[in-house]
This record gives sequence, structure tokens and C-alpha cells, in this order.
Amino acid sequence: MKHFLCNVSIGIIFFFILLLPIECFVVPNVPNSYSYKYNYVEKHKDDISILLMGNSYFENSINPNLIGDSIFDLAVSARWIYYDKELLAIFIPQMSNLSAVVYPIGYKMPFINYEYNPILDFQHEKYMHVWYNEFPQNILRWFAITHGGRVGFEPSICDKDWNGYVPLEGNGGDTWKEQQNILPEIIYGADREKNLSDYTHYLIEMARICQENEVRFIAVTPPCHDSFNAN
Repeated sequence: MKHFLCNVSIGIIFFFILLLPIECFVVPNVPNSYSYKYNYVEKHKDDISILLMGNSYFENSINPNLIGDSIFDLAVSARWIYYDKELLAIFIPQMSNLSAVVYPIGYKMPFINYEYNPILDFQHEKYMHVWYNEFPQNILRWFAITHGGRVGFEPSICDKDWNGYVPLEGNGGDTWKEQQNILPEIIYGADREKNLSDYTHYLIEMARICQENEVRFIAVTPPCHDSFNAN
């Protein structure tokens, strides 16, 4: 039994010896939109005057080219506001010509918690260098192997002139009103107070970071359909 356990232990050690170089040097260099956006802002930090942050409300709907030639879309679909705050803390002190940060407050985001999107955590940890804020999940989610085939090896949709905008086609079919709606059970869910408090905390932190660096912080809400207003 001892001999068996010894062999298993040696096998595990060798496995991690082989795994770590792949995790540290191969996976982070796979071209994808996350690393592109991070590297673009890092490279052009003195060229950007307005930074679009947030989630799909901006990544999939606001074309920076229609605003100006020094705008970049750093938003990522389904991103939790915590990551926006961390990215601003990294970049804003370095961006000498940044005048404004624009952030969308979505329908559901302030009312829902964030515990069930490990692949998004992986993408931000691996390619945007922002770690999930819970231990030990943040360590486990950094490893591509823990996500099986979903390790973000998506083909790069960007070229050297990409501004971060990913337009969506169509309106989602016959159920688009429901897809863009927020139900009362979400607004008045059991964790509503905590979720709203967390969201508000990070929103205020983003505003504070901007204020300390003399950057205007603009929070906007997207247009709401009548079915949303009815709730």
C-alpha cells in the first residue's frame, strides 16, 4: 500500500511539473479578445481619452468609432463589476490623457450575486491579470485544466485596429422581451440586500478611483422596455 501511495504521489508531482509551464507560458499566450483588450489599453494608455467599461451593454451595443477616434471598449460580456473596479485601479493612474470612464448599470446586475461563472474568472485571471476575490476559488479557477475544454481558446476576433466592439445581430427571436426583462423575484430575492450593497460598494470605488485621478466617471442606464418598467 505504501509503495502504491508513493507511486501515486510521484505521479502527481511529475504531472504538476509538466502542467505548470503550460499554464504559465502556453495558455496565457493563446490569442483571444480578453488578452487583446488588456494589452491594447496597456500599449495605448496615453492615446485613450474615453474608456468604455462594463458588460455586454457596452461590448455589444456601443460602437466607439461613432463617438470618436480615441475611444476604446474594454467591456466584456457578463463581467461582474468587481473586475471593472480592479481594471480601473490598474490602468487609470497610468493613462495621462484619459478624461472619462463610462459604465452601464444593467437591468439585473445590481440584484444578483456572483458565484457561478468560473470560466469568466479564469479569463480575467489568466488574460487580464485580475484575480477573483475569494480564496481558494481564485487559485483553482486560474488553472485552465480545471475548466476542461472551456479554456478560452476561442479564435481571436480582433486585428490591430479592433476597438473592442462586438456587435450582436438580430433581437433574440420571439422571446427578446423576456430575455431583457427583470422579474420581481430577482429584485426581491433573498440575497437582494447583500447583492445590492456589494454592487453599490464597487460602483462607489470606481467613482473614487476616477475622482482621485481627475477622471470623469459617468454611469448610465440603458433604455428599458415597457415589460421591464411594469415590474
